[in-house]
Parts: sequence; C-alpha cells; structure tokens
Amino acid sequence: MTQEKQARLQACLRELASILYEETNPAQLNNLESIEKTVRCLLR
Repeated sequence: MTQEKQARLQACLRELASILYEETNPAQLNNLESIEKTVRCLLR
C-alpha cells in the first residue's frame, strides 16, 4: 500500500472513530467488550 493510501485510510478511520464516539453514551465505553458491542450495534 502506498503512503498516500495509508494516510487516506488513517484519516478515514479517525473520522469514523470520531462519529462513533459522538453517537455513543460515554457510560458504555468502560471496557473492551462494551465498546465492541456498541460499535456492532451502531454499524447495523
């Protein structure tokens, strides 16, 4: 993968993470299992 594509992918992942974080109740982010469940529910 070129550095340009890696940089673009990283930017997209950061944007996605930001959106998911905005849409999530902070109380649900207390351990890895709850984070995974929350992400799975949001992506449905």
